Amino acid sequence: MWEKRKKLYYVPGLISAVFVPIIFYCKKPEIKQQVAINFYLPSDKPYQPYSSNNLLRELNRKKIFTIALDKNHQQNERKLEFIRHEARKILYYNDVSTTIKVSFSNETNYGEIVALLNIMVSDEHKRYGLIGNDFYIFFE
Repeated sequence: MWEKRKKLYYVPGLISAVFVPIIFYCKKPEIKQQVAINFYLPSDKPYQPYSSNNLLRELNRKKIFTIALDKNHQQNERKLEFIRHEARKILYYNDVSTTIKVSFSNETNYGEIVALLNIMVSDEHKRYGLIGNDFYIFFE
């Protein structure tokens, strides 16, 4: 008379009831740190060793590679790779008589400047600076 029915379990609902809290527990939100980049430009007082006048006087005795970043942004990417290659080469050979000068134009965008700073930080260059519209990479 009374037939025995099979019990139906809602399997996707059980899976989500078990695994959703586990997933939320594992995927906690990460605390993100904000980083601010501050540029401190040297003043032009003559008694400071790292003033722009003293640096320009020091540059008169060195061989300077000049690379200009212009409005062609695809070519600027290749120029940045060339800058990285030359900077690494000069660091490897410990060449203190050579300096790389990167000239910025009005069309140079913020991404290219940040890419240049990333090259300096990732390759652990110790001396570099901005004088006017020119970025100099010095070697020790």
